Amino acid sequence: MQPGTSPEENNPQGFQPAPPPPPGGVPNQGQQNGLGLAGMITGIASIVLGLCLAFLGVIGGAVAIVLGVLGLKKVNAGEANNRGMALAGIICGAIGAVIGILNAIASIALMTATS
Repeated sequence: MQPGTSPEENNPQGFQPAPPPPPGGVPNQGQQNGLGLAGMITGIASIVLGLCLAFLGVIGGAVAIVLGVLGLKKVNAGEANNRGMALAGIICGAIGAVIGILNAIASIALMTATS
């Protein structure tokens, strides 16, 4: 801009410059929250499966724990922001696996007691 001129004289079309980005960037832009979410959903499902089908509860619990740990690693690396979901996946997966194991033990005990 030349000295002594107004911004309107240098910009006859009236274009405004883009505003500066907010401090810290745009929230949730480029976040990869899929692993934590999948871990939480699988963990909740493993609890139900552990009550109904012991084997699937144990498998689902193990999958939920793995997904939750991977999601937690992404949170710690700053690539995701769903720490609570990742922790819920780990906790619910562990509960589902324990319920599945207890259900399997109870089923085996009932089968051997009746025969």
